[in-house]
Amino acid sequence: MTTFRPEQTVLYVHGATYPSETAFDLKLDGVSWMEYMASRGYDVWLLDLRGYGKSTRPPEMADKPEANPPIVRGDTAVKDIGTAVDFILHRRNIPRLNLLGFSWGTTLMAT
Repeated sequence: MTTFRPEQTVLYVHGATYPSETAFDLKLDGVSWMEYMASRGYDVWLLDLRGYGKSTRPPEMADKPEANPPIVRGDTAVKDIGTAVDFILHRRNIPRLNLLGFSWGTTLMAT
C-alpha cells in the first residue's frame, strides 16, 4: 500500500486471555481475519498489550502470581493503546483510525 485512509485503517486489541495474533491472525481454512481484511485494502495493525503475546514482559511476570497485584490493569492497557494509536496516526499521516477490540479489548477500545 502506498496511500492510507482513516476509514480503511484498523487497530485490533485482544481480550484478557490471549494475544492479538491468536485471535486475529490465526489461519482458519487457509486465511486469517487480518489477511482477509488486508486483501480488501485495509491497513491492519495488531497490538499485544504488555505482558501478552510478543509484547514487553513486565519484571513482575518473573515472580509468582500471588507476589504482585494484576500487572496490566485497564488504565495501563488504555495508555498502551493510546501510544499505538499515536504511532499509527503519525506513521500513516492520518487524522483518525478504526478501533476494534475483542472481549476485554472492546471495553478498552471504548475507553
